[in-house]
Amino acid sequence: MANQVTATLEAEGFKLDRFVLGLSLPSSNADHLKMVERGATVQFDAISADTDPFFNGPTDDDSMLARIENITAGHPDQVFVSADASVYVHPPVWQYDRDNTYFHRYFAAKLAERLGEDMANRVLRDNVS
Repeated sequence: MANQVTATLEAEGFKLDRFVLGLSLPSSNADHLKMVERGATVQFDAISADTDPFFNGPTDDDSMLARIENITAGHPDQVFVSADASVYVHPPVWQYDRDNTYFHRYFAAKLAERLGEDMANRVLRDNVS
């Protein structure tokens, strides 16, 4: 999916350094790297989900941390993570499991442990602005 989006935007003359791909799970790590190498930013928000019924992406913490680490290794300013508000904004039929408190209570510490405090702050806070 990421490569299709990137190709379409570039064909239309859009500057990818102004683009953030949200809902990044349907794309592979390789696709994410291709996007950031062309200037785009990727965002992950399916933190704490047991499943992802929409995109069938991996949502366990280890998979999410590996994807984030993969991008920060060469493009630390082009990735960020956020809590998912799906439970609050979608009609009940489209809601899926999320514990929005998990993100700050547990995942942030795991991110800091894996990437270091400075990089975790970058991904959690600094890259958003």
